[in-house]
Amino acid sequence: MPHRQSSKKVDVRALRDRLKLMTEDELFALLDIATGTGKNRQSAGTLPPRYKYGRGSYYRVEEVDAWLRRQRIEPSR
Repeated sequence: MPHRQSSKKVDVRALRDRLKLMTEDELFALLDIATGTGKNRQSAGTLPPRYKYGRGSYYRVEEVDAWLRRQRIEPSR
């Protein structure tokens, strides 16, 4: 018997909250970079890993936190 897709719509906001995800716009705002710059950095692979769901790109908050910690520059002595 073929698998029937459910007609139930997914609550994306609830899913984002449960999985602790942020949108690419939220990430770009956090980093204070323009959308074009963010897209370029995504292509270059210099941002945290992203996840595609439907038309959106999402970032796991814990991966963004870890990535930000790795970007730390130690002060000069």
